[in-house]
This record gives sequence, C-alpha cells and structure tokens, in this order.
Amino acid sequence: MNDNCELLCGAAAIASALSIPRRKVYAMIEAGTIPTIKIGGTVAIRKAKLASWLESLEAAA
Repeated sequence: MNDNCELLCGAAAIASALSIPRRKVYAMIEAGTIPTIKIGGTVAIRKAKLASWLESLEAAA
C-alpha cells in the first residue's frame, strides 16, 4: 500500500503498522478493541485514527 495514503486497508496492513500478528488484529476487531471501519468487505483504519488510538492507550497506561 502507498505510504502517502491516509488509510491502512486490510488486516495485514494494520498488523504491519502495529508490529503484531494478523490474527491478533482480527481478534481485536472482533472484541471491538481497535477502531476500524469496513470498506466493502475489507477492514480499514485511518492512520490518524490509529495514531490517536495508540496515544489514548499510552495516556491510560
């Protein structure tokens, strides 16, 4: 995926950005832990939303 795009599309791209296994991303999506959207049948997240979600996790720690 193009790094200039503001979306991470697919569990593999999200997993790569977070340095976690793809299966963990699916588990987090199922649990409602990670704020993803669906585009067609593909999960996606805005890079800015992912960054703010990570910041909120850091603030809570």
